[in-house]
Amino acid sequence: FIILFFLYNQRIQAGTIKVALDGSGDYTSIQDAIDHAPPSGNKYQTILIKKGLYNEKIRIDSTRHHLQLKGVGKDLVIIQYTQA
Repeated sequence: FIILFFLYNQRIQAGTIKVALDGSGDYTSIQDAIDHAPPSGNKYQTILIKKGLYNEKIRIDSTRHHLQLKGVGKDLVIIQYTQA
């Protein structure tokens, strides 16, 4: 059981894209992470959003229905869109 749990966690971690405003992730913008995620396949792609105020309009097209967006906390991740 422990070996299976470890392998399962490794597979999930391999499919995680990190977004962080401070540059410590793979992308600094949620939309960039969505746009660079591979097209839909048979497994889910997780986009982990680190804390911050993200001012961007998010668009997910129909070929990317396999994405999971997860924030590090409901009070730590804020996504808003205000036009300049």
